[in-house]
Amino acid sequence: MALVADQPNRPLRECDAPRCGRIFIADNPRQRWCSKACGNRVRVARHASRHRHI
Repeated sequence: MALVADQPNRPLRECDAPRCGRIFIADNPRQRWCSKACGNRVRVARHASRHRHI
């Protein structure tokens, strides 16, 4: 809890990646994912779903 108390102006957020659910301290207002890996996983899945051949 000391880490949270040291960062009063930075909000806590839940990662937007499916099946992640980690809580993180946002570095900027637009940050959506807890890590670059989570963000990349979401973007790759979105790209694959758009370009999937049936």
